[in-house]
Amino acid sequence: MSQPDIPRSAERTDRCSGPPDSARAELALCLQTVLQVEQVALWEWLADGDRIRLHAAIASADTATEDRAMSELIDDSHVEDQYGLRESWGRLVEGRSDSIDCTFRLAHGMRWRWLRLRGRVTERGRDGRACRVLGTHSDVSRQHRQAFHQQLRAQCFSHSSQARWIVDQNGMVVDSNATAQSMTGCSAEELAGRSIAGVLPDVAHQLLRAQPQEWQGETQMKAAGGHKLTVEARLVPCQGRREGVVFHAISVRDITSQKLSARALDKLAHSDGLTSLPNRIALQAELRRRLAHNDPPELAVMFINLDGFKATNEALGHDFGDALLVRVAERLRELVPGSHVVGRWGADEFVLLIEHREPRAEAARMAERVLQALKVETLVEHHTMTLGASIGIAVAGEDGLSAELLIRRADAAMNAAKRNKRGGWEFFRDQFDEDSLRRLTLVNLLRQDADRGRFEFAAQPKVDPSGQPTGFELLIRWHTEAFGAVSPAYFIPLAEEIGVISALGREAMLAATHLIRGLHNAGNPLPVAVNLSSRQLIDPILEQALIESCAIEGIDPSWLEIEVTESALLDNVERAKTLLGALRQRGFRTALDDFGTGFSSLSYLRDLPFDKVKIDKSFVSGVGESPRGVALTRGIADLCRALGMRTVAEGVEQQIQWELLREIGVDEYQGFLFSPPLSMDEAIRYACRDDRKPKTAP
Repeated sequence: MSQPDIPRSAERTDRCSGPPDSARAELALCLQTVLQVEQVALWEWLADGDRIRLHAAIASADTATEDRAMSELIDDSHVEDQYGLRESWGRLVEGRSDSIDCTFRLAHGMRWRWLRLRGRVTERGRDGRACRVLGTHSDVSRQHRQAFHQQLRAQCFSHSSQARWIVDQNGMVVDSNATAQSMTGCSAEELAGRSIAGVLPDVAHQLLRAQPQEWQGETQMKAAGGHKLTVEARLVPCQGRREGVVFHAISVRDITSQKLSARALDKLAHSDGLTSLPNRIALQAELRRRLAHNDPPELAVMFINLDGFKATNEALGHDFGDALLVRVAERLRELVPGSHVVGRWGADEFVLLIEHREPRAEAARMAERVLQALKVETLVEHHTMTLGASIGIAVAGEDGLSAELLIRRADAAMNAAKRNKRGGWEFFRDQFDEDSLRRLTLVNLLRQDADRGRFEFAAQPKVDPSGQPTGFELLIRWHTEAFGAVSPAYFIPLAEEIGVISALGREAMLAATHLIRGLHNAGNPLPVAVNLSSRQLIDPILEQALIESCAIEGIDPSWLEIEVTESALLDNVERAKTLLGALRQRGFRTALDDFGTGFSSLSYLRDLPFDKVKIDKSFVSGVGESPRGVALTRGIADLCRALGMRTVAEGVEQQIQWELLREIGVDEYQGFLFSPPLSMDEAIRYACRDDRKPKTAP
């Protein structure tokens, strides 16, 4: 066994006064054993020449002893360690300290090694400065890595049931927890050193692309057995770094089952129950999305209405009509390429969203293809049918940039096609029946009359099963010299579009509370309902305006009923929930109007605070026509009753309808069978009459 490399100065001392050779050899053997056990090596520094001699094979890749200037060693250390090392060494040499114990990084090829340098001054000069220092040095890189990884584990893995990895700046796995190992089917040793891209490619892309400070998102994970999981992933930098390497922690939560459930529910909410096509809500959402992501827009909207469907439905029955609609949906689905979307708007109406670099030309081609496809004979329940359709087209940019406007204009073009030539198609044109000029004139008149309060109001009674009045619904009327009476279905959306709906709403509130006061004064106090539009739902001063209207007439808010249509709720569900809750706390009554015309009716009943539900006249008209209509209306009434909500049937025009609705258990009724809309004075007189008996409408 070779002897340890003894410092030269020690050799000089030994020759002068050391022990005999045998004892010296034994001492050297003991020293070598201690150094091997402690995994350290000797070093010596002499002030003469500022030379430090690092013995053994720790400081370099070979086994040679390294002899160099101490200043060079400090300069070769890591820049972050140089100040501390130079300060400690200066204290030792200058006599402010007798020993040194410091840890620092020293370049070793392309990497850094951590060295621990310990030593003590063995000789000093008369000035107190060190002349000779003797000590040991050791490679503590492994201990530093272990400590660093333990720190990372404590930082990233503590108290977490989520799958977690620690990766370096190149995306290589440094460590992982038990959940990560279970999800991947790999041990910690198998994962270590692998690229995270093999498990989470999107996360690896984010990491390598820009070295983000933090990122999170939904992504796909490659799990054990080749399965793919949908996960929520988060990438955050760890506190601290080693050898200049930045580490990141990746945490993953498996949301596969939640996503599957959400997709199933979303499909139910956004699919037409009969045809499985996207429904109205889904079409509107998709059109808005495409408009937002296309600049300039390369979109067209096609509105398709089946010609003669109502007559076919009445002649052959609703079941046949449903089967026919399913067949039409199948044919349209086969016809439409993947870049387009076809959905059912309602009844016998379908909408096609066309995305193409030349949307106008593509829409014309698709219109012809749709008409030709529908003309092909089809067998439905032993009946051979050929179908026709009227089609309207609106092009984004040319005809508007909002989903609502494009659909409305495509519908207008479809109506023009139906008027002009059934079985044809039309692009929207402002010149349709002078609609453009009429609209411009009406916009100006609407602005003027909204400022001057030139609107009239009527009230239509609601009655109970005995025919006694239970309240009124306020209806707005607008008469112009140029066009006569303008339908609310036309000027209300126009008022929303040009921003005067709030003025109309305030007039309606004042008219309703004034009528309530008149009914009280006449000795027949009854509630009055006003309808809120979608724009009013987001009006921040609406609640205050309602309160002030009641205060002006000195009436309690419980006499004023607030109606909200399903269509108004489409884009404002959360706002409506907050508003209606606040209004109910104030004492106002709330009602869901036109129930059954939308595709989220049940969710509205579940989520929104309504006192009353008004069954749409489309259901009421079906009550007298088919058992299905009766069953549907009965189901609505039973559901509302179970939820503690009263029901009102709208559009009652026939005695048979009223009789069936009373049998079903509907609470209130409204329609021409009882009374047309009345002026305010007529409404008060109606409430005071004793001979209110419904008669069959002519």
